[in-house]
Amino acid sequence: LMLLSVAVWSGPTGATRRLFHMISGAIALPTVALSGQPFFRSAWASLRAGRLGMDVPISLALIVATSISVYETFMSGEKAYFDAAVMLSFFLLGGRYLDFRTRAAARSAAQELTALEVPRAVRLMGGVEETVSVSDLVAGQVVVIRPGGRIPVDGVVQSGETEVDRGLLTGE
Repeated sequence: LMLLSVAVWSGPTGATRRLFHMISGAIALPTVALSGQPFFRSAWASLRAGRLGMDVPISLALIVATSISVYETFMSGEKAYFDAAVMLSFFLLGGRYLDFRTRAAARSAAQELTALEVPRAVRLMGGVEETVSVSDLVAGQVVVIRPGGRIPVDGVVQSGETEVDRGLLTGE
């Protein structure tokens, strides 16, 4: 499409220019119609909800650039903007893809952090161990940490010695 645009920019006139515009239109119309669907759907949903989202001006730009280009082609005009509409679609879809990948990586990191969370703890009260939810613990209660176990709450080692992934902890 850009090669055809460069050919038009080089200065052909009359039927040659119109032929280049028609070939560009034959490539651009289905491209914009298909690649613009995510923007058109989102814009339509925004308008039905009475809001103006980012996709409304994008859709408007795609429709206007393509419509003006079709009009100019059939009226034997000098300018057509098929290449601009296709390039706009390309860069915006590329941006959406990169945004999707970034959000997926962030979701994955959040899920990994959530997996590290310990939802239960072994509380020692009156010499009896009981498994309770971490949210049921109160400051000052004694929590038993078994070898290899995760530490569910902040605290002070009262007895024993252990290693954690951040160094050595010792108690009295």
